[in-house]
Amino acid sequence: MDPLTTFILLGEVDAQCKFIDHGWTQLRDRIEEADTIEIWWDVQGILSAAAMLGKLFWGYGGKHATERADLRDMLVVGDDSPLSDPDVRNDFEHYDERVMLLIAKAVQKGQPPKQIAFRNIGDRPDVELVLHHFEPAKRIVSFDEHETSIADIVREARRILPLVYDLRAGLHHEGLW
Repeated sequence: MDPLTTFILLGEVDAQCKFIDHGWTQLRDRIEEADTIEIWWDVQGILSAAAMLGKLFWGYGGKHATERADLRDMLVVGDDSPLSDPDVRNDFEHYDERVMLLIAKAVQKGQPPKQIAFRNIGDRPDVELVLHHFEPAKRIVSFDEHETSIADIVREARRILPLVYDLRAGLHHEGLW
């Protein structure tokens, strides 16, 4: 990858990692306040930034995995990174399709839902069908059968940030950009 492209992509990685870190700070405060709307705002913001990182590292649907290998190698981002699993993020991105699919599956099983929780937080035994769920104690967000750890995403972003800073500073210092 040429130095200019590297410098620009590292800047985008930097921004997305900072969005995740900011979202995490906000989310911790919202959990204490039990503010459901704000919690989901922050969760979706973190997932969106994580999706952008996944696209920067692998491309949409992994289409640029080979050509982005250098970027992942520079930042020591492996295929086992929490940023590599797009399932929950895709569920939110294709929300309308997932909602209709979940309802259709419940009806097909002969269990049409009488109460649906679209934005569930914590335990709700009265709800028959939960479209997405956030477990504050575990920092796990799920959508249907997929789940991801918000805490793992944040740890990965925080691990990457100082590497990005050092690499961009090196490129700038060397006059490569």
